Amino acid sequence: MKKLLSAAFALMLLIPSTLAQDKPHVMFLSLSSVADVHIPTVVGMVDVLEAYGFINPEDRPENRVFELLDAPENSAIDFNRMRVDQADLVRAMVATALDSDPDVLVTITVPVTLAALVATADMDDPPTIIFGDVYNVYDAGIADTECQKPAHVTGIEVVTNYDNLLEVLQMQYPDIQTIGTIHNSGDASGIFGASQIAELAAELGIAVEETSVAAIADVALATDGLIAKGAEAILLPVDQELISSISIIAGTATESDIPIFQAGMYGHLSGATVSSGFYQFYDQGIMLGAMVAAALNGEDVSAIGIGQHPTDVTAVVINPSVAEAMNIELSEELQNRADAVVEAEEGMPNPVRYVTEASMAEAQRFFVGDPEVMSMREDRDSAFLASLACE
Repeated sequence: MKKLLSAAFALMLLIPSTLAQDKPHVMFLSLSSVADVHIPTVVGMVDVLEAYGFINPEDRPENRVFELLDAPENSAIDFNRMRVDQADLVRAMVATALDSDPDVLVTITVPVTLAALVATADMDDPPTIIFGDVYNVYDAGIADTECQKPAHVTGIEVVTNYDNLLEVLQMQYPDIQTIGTIHNSGDASGIFGASQIAELAAELGIAVEETSVAAIADVALATDGLIAKGAEAILLPVDQELISSISIIAGTATESDIPIFQAGMYGHLSGATVSSGFYQFYDQGIMLGAMVAAALNGEDVSAIGIGQHPTDVTAVVINPSVAEAMNIELSEELQNRADAVVEAEEGMPNPVRYVTEASMAEAQRFFVGDPEVMSMREDRDSAFLASLACE
C-alpha cells in the first residue's frame, strides 16, 4: 500500500508546503492518462483570473503551457494543480487537496467531481466545487437539474455528439458490418455513450458487439472477446473510468489489426488510430474561470446553475503510425478531414501536428495568446453568469 501511494503522489504536481494563510486558495484537480490534455483548460482559467486581478502576470512563466505560477507571492490568490492518471487514485488526491484547506476546488472529470462531493458532503463550510470536462452530469448523480444541486457546487457539462464519430468511422470503412464497444460498468458517460453508438450504428445497418468491464484487469480479455465476435473496429465512448485503459485496449486490438476510434481528444496519444470529439478545452477554461472569479468575488454559487458546453463542432486526430503498424491505409477522405496528425519523433515535445486553420488557431490561443483585459470581457462574463442564474 505504501508503495502504491508513493507512485500515486509522484504523479501529482506538489502543493507548496507554505501557503499564504490570508490568500484565497484555488486548486485544480484532474484525472487524465495524458499529462497535457487539460492544460488548455487550466491556461484559459488562469487567463481569466489574471484579467480579474487575482493573478499577477509577473507570476506566470514565460511559456504559458506551464500553467503553474512561478512566484505566487505576488498574486492575490494561491493556485495549484494536482493530477492522477488512474481512477482508483482519485480519492487520495482529493483528500490531500482538502488537507490544504482550499477555498475553491476545480474538479475535472466525473470521478474527481464525485469524489470531491462525497468528501465534502458532511462539512459545515465546504469549499466551492466548480467542475469541468464532466459528461452526463445528471446520470452520474452530481446534480438533479441545472439548479437542483448541492449548494456549494456548479460547473460545466460537456455534451458529446456521437454522430460525428460514426461519420468518421465510415470515412475509413464505408462498408463496415460489425463494430465493438467497451465501457466501464459503473461510468454513466460510458454507459450513455455505448448506447448512443449502438443506436446510431443500428440506423446505419451496422451490428454492434457491446461489452462492459468493472476493472482494468478485465480490459484485455474484453477486447479479445469483441474481436472474437467479429468486430472490425472498436469504438470507445467517453468513459473517464477507462482513461488509463485505452493503451491496453489499443495494444490488444492492434495485435489483431483492429483499429480503435475514440470519442475524445486523448486516445490518439494512447494507441487509438483515430480520436474524434470535444476539443474546446481553452473555451471551457474561460467559462470555469468566470465561475471561479465569481466565487472569489463572493457571489453565491448556489445561485449559479450548471452550464452546458455542446460539441456541435468536433476535431479529428489521426495516428498514421498506428495504422501503418496494422497495415491499414488511411483513406484520403479521412486524411482530408483530420485537424491534426500524430507524428511522434524522438525529442519532440509535442507529437501532434496541427493541419487545419481552426486547429492551429486553437493551439495558438493557449500556447502564445494573451489574456483579455477585464474591461473587454466583464460584460460578456456577466451575461454568461446571468444566463445560468437560478431563481
